[in-house]
Amino acid sequence: MGKLLAAAVAGVALLVYAFHSHGASAAKVGSCLSKHGATVTRSTFFDEAFGLTADDQQRLPEHLKKDFEEAEKHLYDVSLGPDSGLLMDTKRAHQEAHLVAAAAAAGLDITPQGRGKVVMIWYGGPTAASRSTLERCL
Repeated sequence: MGKLLAAAVAGVALLVYAFHSHGASAAKVGSCLSKHGATVTRSTFFDEAFGLTADDQQRLPEHLKKDFEEAEKHLYDVSLGPDSGLLMDTKRAHQEAHLVAAAAAAGLDITPQGRGKVVMIWYGGPTAASRSTLERCL
C-alpha cells in the first residue's frame, strides 16, 4: 500500500511539474480569460495592419506566409469588460519595455501586462478589475 501511495504522489508531482514548469501560453491564458467572462478570438491584426487580402497572402513568398501564419496562431483579440487588447506569445520573456518604447515612438497609447513570454497589450489603460483578472490567468 505504501508503494502505491508513493507512486501516486510521484505521478501527481510529475503532472504538476509538466503543466506548470513550462509557463503559460497565450492560448492557455486566453482560455482562462474566457472562463472569467472575456471574449477571446484569433486575431487578424497582422492582416489588417499590413492590409493583406487573401490574394496578397497567396502571392507572399512561402517563408513570409509561414511567418504571418505562425504569428497569428499566437495572437488573440481580447475584450474584457470595457477593456480590450492583444494577447500574444513572444519569443523572449519580458518584452513589455520594448513594446512600450515602440508604441510610444509610434504615438500609440498602450499598456502592456505580462509574465514570462505571454504579454497582453491593452489599448489605453485597463481597469483594475481587468488587470486583476489577467494576472490570475497568467
